[in-house]
Amino acid sequence: MNRIIVILLAAFAISACNETTQPTKEEAKASIIENIEQTKVQLNEAGKKNKPSHAERLVTLYTDYADQYPKDSLAPEMLFMAGNVCIGLEEFDRSISYFERIDEHYKTYLKHPEAIYLSGFVADYHQNKKGLAKNYYEKVIELYPDHVFAKDAKQAIMALSMSDEELLKMFEEKNKPAAQE
Repeated sequence: MNRIIVILLAAFAISACNETTQPTKEEAKASIIENIEQTKVQLNEAGKKNKPSHAERLVTLYTDYADQYPKDSLAPEMLFMAGNVCIGLEEFDRSISYFERIDEHYKTYLKHPEAIYLSGFVADYHQNKKGLAKNYYEKVIELYPDHVFAKDAKQAIMALSMSDEELLKMFEEKNKPAAQE
């Protein structure tokens, strides 16, 4: 009988030692941020062949953070960075979807106007969706009429209807030295 009690106590002690404590919310956040920083370094050091896999991992980490901690002040920044990395990956629909999440859920985020503008830029320059781009540009102008991105959006809307030749001529005229005028 004593032997059974000793065996049960030993089993209980072993199982108690094997229990792992769950990380706190702050520890979990810190772990994701640490993984992000490590992945950034890996991405910068990676050869051309491995860059896409590191970039994809980075997007996953950014969006995991935003998904797990949507009320955290870093959540919109994580989505913004995910959107930018997706541009580099030529994942344009995904990029716009991250910028749209910012527009939908983080209207007070400092880069909110830039996120809307970038949605238009991606639709315009990378997807050739001029109508969609115009909608985004108009939204920036409407919501932030005095913002620098509103000025850029107005110029982008003007450029939407211009041919490549007309755009080239416009840029040449703009860049002429003052002495030639």
